[in-house]
Amino acid sequence: MIIKTRLLVIAIVFGLLPIVAMLIAGDQTGLSLHREFYNTIAIVLMVTILAGLLSPGIIRQWLFANQIQKMKEFCQQVKIGHYDVVLTVPNERGNDGDENELVDLMRDMNWMVHRIKVNELELRQSVIDLAQSKAEIQAQKKALEEVNAAQLLIQGQLQGRTQELKAAVDKLRNLMDNAGQGFLSFGEDLKVAGEYSAECVMIFNQEIRNEFIPALLYPHDTEQQAFLTALLGKVFQEDDAFLRDNYLSLLPEELELAGSYVQITYKLIHHPVDLARREILLILTDVTQKRKMEEKIQAERDILSLVVRAVTHQQEFTKAKVDYKVFCRQELPELLSSQAAETGKISEIFRTVHTWKGTFAQLGLQRVAAKLHELESALSKLRDGTEGNLAPTAIMACFVDYQPDILYDWLEQELEQLRKVLGSQFLSQDETIVVESCKLHQLEDKIRRLLTPCQARPLIEDLRHLRYKPFSDLINIFPEYIADLALRQGKEISSLSITGARTLVDPEKYHDFAKVLVHVFRNAVAHGLETPDERLEAGKQTQGQIRCHIEEHGANLLITIADDGRGIDGNVIRRLAIAKGVCSERTTADLTEEEVIQLIFADGFSSVASANELSGRGVGLAAVKQELEKLGGHIEIMTMVGKGTKFTFVLPLINSEYRMSIKEAEQGNGACISCG
Repeated sequence: MIIKTRLLVIAIVFGLLPIVAMLIAGDQTGLSLHREFYNTIAIVLMVTILAGLLSPGIIRQWLFANQIQKMKEFCQQVKIGHYDVVLTVPNERGNDGDENELVDLMRDMNWMVHRIKVNELELRQSVIDLAQSKAEIQAQKKALEEVNAAQLLIQGQLQGRTQELKAAVDKLRNLMDNAGQGFLSFGEDLKVAGEYSAECVMIFNQEIRNEFIPALLYPHDTEQQAFLTALLGKVFQEDDAFLRDNYLSLLPEELELAGSYVQITYKLIHHPVDLARREILLILTDVTQKRKMEEKIQAERDILSLVVRAVTHQQEFTKAKVDYKVFCRQELPELLSSQAAETGKISEIFRTVHTWKGTFAQLGLQRVAAKLHELESALSKLRDGTEGNLAPTAIMACFVDYQPDILYDWLEQELEQLRKVLGSQFLSQDETIVVESCKLHQLEDKIRRLLTPCQARPLIEDLRHLRYKPFSDLINIFPEYIADLALRQGKEISSLSITGARTLVDPEKYHDFAKVLVHVFRNAVAHGLETPDERLEAGKQTQGQIRCHIEEHGANLLITIADDGRGIDGNVIRRLAIAKGVCSERTTADLTEEEVIQLIFADGFSSVASANELSGRGVGLAAVKQELEKLGGHIEIMTMVGKGTKFTFVLPLINSEYRMSIKEAEQGNGACISCG
């Protein structure tokens, strides 16, 4: 029972007991009969109730003042921070287990002080930690302020540097945009990086960001795109610098883009951020004007060279004009309309056109040679596309665009250049007496019939001086042509000299053979001789040697053409002959080494992968063999790999009983013994 309840019960009980006693006494004494007695009892009851209500507080103050004082002192100690004090709690638990409020309060105060004491340690540690954190934060704040100050300084410097770099970049961009060159770069994905010069837009006529490089350089050639993609992949993947440089050297150095000639330079660079990544810098230079100027200068040089050759070889020009006119106006139409097999027709036309191309090239008529090369390409496409099964009208359809008048007009256009320089009468001038060849033949036959051999010989020799020429004169144009050809091929060559006997021959009979020898000389330059660097590596002099020697051997004329170049590898010839279908593998296995080398004269044989204006058709040497066989001659070949090749053409001398050399003619002959 709580203190207040106890005191209230005590006060009421002890206050009511006197009233009860008075009521009992009053009833026994008879006072209860009086009204005043009950009034007194009521007053006493009211006083008792009032005293019962007031007495607990008074009694509690009187009874618990000491404990309250202790509690006050306890609180004062706690207030000043003494948490070790303990408030003594009396043991006043009742039967029902309840304690009065004062005991509960004292216990709660002791528990509260204990919790304060416990929490004080944690608070003190927290305060210490907070103080340390504050110190650290202040230190960090100071460091951050210093860093911020330094950063502001650096930022200011960076802003200044950025302005400088921006100005430098703007200057560089302005320089690149006005340098007249295109600059772009790309990585392993082969796509153009975001930065490129304005000239690139002019060159490609479009914005090229993220464009595929092979497609930019070869927009209409998928094969070249595939080749360039593979080659650039090797450049990026190859770690060996030597091999990488070799791959770079195979990349195109000049292209024709949208009608303009563009020169390309390749530089292997590193990515500006990731140095481990490689990029390729392309420097594009529009050289269209330069090429046009070079072409104009070259055209003027060609005209000048043509004029010089025309003046020094007027007879060859005149004969070429006449013979080519016969070919265009007579031989070609007859061949096209003949009943011969279509494959035979195209082979014959092919060889003739190829020979005329070589003839005009050595005479300096390059435009005609280029046009004939186009005709060759058309014939080659026709021949290779049909695989030998030519339709009767196929060749005629091919020549719809190459009418005989058109073919001859090609030559007339070139000759017009000569007429502008040398006059319109140049090729028609002739200050000599012209005797028809057939008349000379008739006169020679008449002398042979009417006179004895000793009498006829001097006259016939004089007649032949009119008609016959030294064989060397038929090929005297080759030295100059070979020198020019070697120069265009980037090869060095000593002057070609034609040595040996100046044997007189019938130019009509030997002219065609002499003309096709151009293929032998061209092959010697194109395939036989090495480049200067290759010759140095092989221990040779940089200048290659091509020699031509003429001699008589009994009733034969020997023409030897030799070079000191690569030589001919028989194993290579076997493989090429099989690959090009010239003969089967089984057939080549049964051939001797000399017979294998002879395969180079087979129709359709060529050692290059693709045809150009110089070689690759496989008809040049075949034409040589055909003309040689017409004369009844044959070929002897000596070759050694790395040392060179020697061709010896053995030709029978026509009418050998009447032939003679110029030297013998100049010295004169003695008297005929049989004539006495």
